[in-house]
Amino acid sequence: MKDPEMAEVMAVARLAAERGGQAALSFFQGRFQVEQKADGSPVTEADQAADKAILKVLQDAFPEHAYFTEESGSLGRPGPWRWIVDPLDGTYPFTRGEDCWGPLVALQGPEGIVAGAFALPARRRLYWGAKGQGAWSDQGALQVSSVDKLSEATLSAGNFEALLREIPGFASCLQRAKRVRSHGDVAGFSQYLDGTADIWIEYGVELWDLAPFPILVQEAGGGYDDWQGGCNPATGKALVAHSKLLASMMAELKSN
Repeated sequence: MKDPEMAEVMAVARLAAERGGQAALSFFQGRFQVEQKADGSPVTEADQAADKAILKVLQDAFPEHAYFTEESGSLGRPGPWRWIVDPLDGTYPFTRGEDCWGPLVALQGPEGIVAGAFALPARRRLYWGAKGQGAWSDQGALQVSSVDKLSEATLSAGNFEALLREIPGFASCLQRAKRVRSHGDVAGFSQYLDGTADIWIEYGVELWDLAPFPILVQEAGGGYDDWQGGCNPATGKALVAHSKLLASMMAELKSN
């Protein structure tokens, strides 16, 4: 199988996120059916429509690739290139009429995530990037915060309850940070890319909830740690900050 060109991959990831967002947006703040999955999380017609729209873009462009989505599971023939999709990250706030939701799309290659995109359709925002291609939004090239001291930083975190319950040093980080924001799902990460937060922490989520983020952070000039010293979204954990802050922040989080 021929390796895909990164410029093409980036364009396809962007289009897939855009089309998925458009599909979900057609249901937003309207009437739609909400069901409960086996794990108790909600799923709606919008999730399913977005999943279908995203897969259509990806399969048309790269029919030889594999696909793994939250709603459809594993599709295609296993191989070195796999698309990872969360068609609607933030389903619960979507059902409540909030605007902090959107589709996530990433391409995983033999050496990890190489491209990613996501959208916040209700806010009319779109973000994308790929290895060696930079990171972008509809407002231009992304360049993340240069703040490298916790005492000067705005900290954004998702899954607050799990972090407070399971991470010994999280409360200390909250006290030492200059400002704290809590916005779960994809909207919390977008605060980091937009420069309104200097640190972003996520914990106890799924692969598809984080898949596009490592490459976007790296291409925008930031630091990413999967809590194991790498950039693997499959850990379900992420610490995103200036590269000078990563080691000290991780030590603080793991301290008793």
